[in-house]
Amino acid sequence: MSAEPPEPARGVDVGERDDDLVPDEVVDFDDGVEYTPLPPPPGSREPGRKWVTPLPTGVRATSNFGPRKGVLHAGDDYAPPKPAQQGVPVFAIADGVVVAAKVKALKGHSGNGVLVDHGGGVRSYYGHLASFKVGAKQTVRAGQQVGVMGHTGNVSPPGAAGTHLHLGVLVSGRFTDPSTFLSARGVTIGSTAAHHAGSTTTTTKAQSVAKGHDPAVERIMRNALIPLGYYRGRPDGVAGTLYRAAVAAYQRAQLWPRGGLAGTSSWDGATQGHYDWTKRLQAALNGWAGADLTVDGDYGRVTAARVLEVMTRNHGGAYPAAAALDGEPGPLFCRMLGIAAHP
Repeated sequence: MSAEPPEPARGVDVGERDDDLVPDEVVDFDDGVEYTPLPPPPGSREPGRKWVTPLPTGVRATSNFGPRKGVLHAGDDYAPPKPAQQGVPVFAIADGVVVAAKVKALKGHSGNGVLVDHGGGVRSYYGHLASFKVGAKQTVRAGQQVGVMGHTGNVSPPGAAGTHLHLGVLVSGRFTDPSTFLSARGVTIGSTAAHHAGSTTTTTKAQSVAKGHDPAVERIMRNALIPLGYYRGRPDGVAGTLYRAAVAAYQRAQLWPRGGLAGTSSWDGATQGHYDWTKRLQAALNGWAGADLTVDGDYGRVTAARVLEVMTRNHGGAYPAAAALDGEPGPLFCRMLGIAAHP
């Protein structure tokens, strides 16, 4: 059996990390969100709260909770088993409700983040995600996937080489050491096996027998429509009225291409192509000054504003002076970002 990689000493950075530093150790939350666990079935004993690891085995601890030059690094950083490795799933450490899933979901933190309330004054934060698997106000279970490890926001080194998870834990609004908090509950990140709550698979047994279930529809619900807030039903994979209305709402909300997507109420090839391209655009924009976007595939007002901002900042430089400042991500703008034009 190979030895586990050593954990860095308190206050020492040894690899992929961030500068999510906060001047205050206490956050005054005023969002009014608090998770209330469901009561146990009649006649059963309350099993107690389950705490699980947020990451698969083999991840590397690269920067710990603690002070940095008079301010607080308000969490622990964990990098993938191999540097720059992508696609590592991130799981909720306990049952709870999602407070926020967006850019800067927590004060003093950058990039895509998910904040979860677990009740009893405990909250967890998952930062620098590549993508979300949950949306605000969604109930999650211990071990349910909430996102994918990434390198959005302020990471070091920049780009894929800085891929890691920033894990934060707050108790009564006060930042606390995540590894100490979890180890006191029997969880050691990197060596404790992940407890999957079924969210990393495309179907569950109950859903697979639903009349009209389509695995492709379920993937669209889970990966796009639910995290974006367009679909609020159960991800049963059934292309019913609610699903079609959600798809139509997504199509209407897209501000590019000019005139929007054809409102077919069907997640067709054109819609999927647009969704994938928008995520590539958002990820590329995050490499330029003036952009700090959630990579979610939704071309709304925030993405449109960032396109215009990056275009304006670079007009006459990387973006040709002869090109119009119209806020439209046409072929010239896409070439500047290093991505293909809209399909």
